[in-house]
Amino acid sequence: MKRVVPLLAAVVMLAAGLSGCGNKEAGAAAIVGEKRITEQQLSEMVTAAQATERRLKKPLTPVQQSSASALNWRVRELLVDAGAVKVGVDATKTEIEGVVKKAYSQYGKDQVLEQLATNGYSEGYIDGYARLSVLQDKVSKKVLGGQADQGAQQKLASFWRDLSKGLKITIAPRYGTWNDETLSLDPPKSKVATPAGSPSTGQ
Repeated sequence: MKRVVPLLAAVVMLAAGLSGCGNKEAGAAAIVGEKRITEQQLSEMVTAAQATERRLKKPLTPVQQSSASALNWRVRELLVDAGAVKVGVDATKTEIEGVVKKAYSQYGKDQVLEQLATNGYSEGYIDGYARLSVLQDKVSKKVLGGQADQGAQQKLASFWRDLSKGLKITIAPRYGTWNDETLSLDPPKSKVATPAGSPSTGQ
């Protein structure tokens, strides 16, 4: 019987460990509905963005700023994806390529890529950024239904706000909190250290 207590303790500890592994928030920078944005994914995004800045010979955006910006846009991307599914729209390859081509033509490729990198995205992600633009525009048009009055605009604002609330978006405290009204990250209330494992600023 004396062996039962240590055995039970070991079982309890194992169960606790398994419970921790099943926690959706473990290792997540953000959770949007059933989607997770992991710390590792965010770190890789920032590292790739810095590589783009180095290639363009531009000053590196500080890691904390780049991480918050990248996370903000990634969450918004998942939000817009959910909105697109809800109203039944999608972005075609031709539409996405058109947005990229227009941006390059209007602002110049290097300037576009620099702005992209400042927001925490690498050169290789420009199609994803363009897709966000296309989908957001399509969702807005679908919800507005050709109307442009104040009531229609309020309806659009309510659509995004209610969708955001429904997804129960949670953010790792070090990055701040998600604001369902502004559809953006609010900065953390207190300054915290940059998490271990974040990419080096090279500065």
